[in-house]
Amino acid sequence: LKPHPPLLLSLKTSISQVSRTMASKRADCVLAVGEDNTLAGILTDKDITFRVIAAGLNPNNTTLEEVMTAHPTSI
Repeated sequence: LKPHPPLLLSLKTSISQVSRTMASKRADCVLAVGEDNTLAGILTDKDITFRVIAAGLNPNNTTLEEVMTAHPTSI
C-alpha cells in the first residue's frame, strides 16, 4: 500500500475550508505550513471537535493557525 501524500495548508486557511478539504480527501489531519513552506503545525479531526466546535468558535472566522498544535516534532 502506498501512503497518501500529506495535506499541506496555509496557516491562514479557515477551519471550515480545512474541514471541507479533509472530508474531500478522506483525511484525518492536515499539516500547516508557513509562507516559506516549512512545517508550522498539525491539526487533526479531533482537534477540530475539541478546540473549535466544543469551544464554540466560528469555523468560518477561525484560522488553522489559531487552533493547530504548533511546532510538532517530526522525524
